[in-house]
Amino acid sequence: MDFIRLDPADHVVTATRALAVGAQIESTATTALIPSGHKIATVAITAGAPVRKYAQIIGYAATDIAPGDHVHTHNLDFRATDAAYEFATDLRPVTPAPTPDTFMGFRRANGRVGTRNYIAIVTSVNCSATAARMIADHFTPRCWQTIPTSTASRPLCTARVAAWPGTATGSRRCSGSCGATPAIPTTRAR
Repeated sequence: MDFIRLDPADHVVTATRALAVGAQIESTATTALIPSGHKIATVAITAGAPVRKYAQIIGYAATDIAPGDHVHTHNLDFRATDAAYEFATDLRPVTPAPTPDTFMGFRRANGRVGTRNYIAIVTSVNCSATAARMIADHFTPRCWQTIPTSTASRPLCTARVAAWPGTATGSRRCSGSCGATPAIPTTRAR
């Protein structure tokens, strides 16, 4: 799939990969090159009208925006608004997954669970990907030092992962001197 629609009320969809001019998006075609992770208008939006993504107003059209246009800072205004923010007002029923999600962890004697000392640096927007990578890289040397325990010496963490929208990166467990194998590869974020 080349794009994601987050809500039926949205005026835009998000490209999941870079798109060429003329790429088919629902009932329209792109009118410009669209970078991965950027928005594409799926309806005509008049100048000054609100633009919706996640069924929320994300800005206002700075100019008329045609279906298929790239929607970004060049044609989207951000305004100070008087808004009474309310949380959880658009709750919708969710269909449970057919099988429960699991993870590779362990159960402690007290019934709680652990995750094998993974450190995750997760961002909510792609523009902070570099910062996430630098944070993950900062912990590499310290992460692989060992700490004494009552029974053995263990690494501070077994892996560190930096992830941001559209990508995820698994890191190696050590630089090679400890003989560890690479961490389990992460999957592409959905």
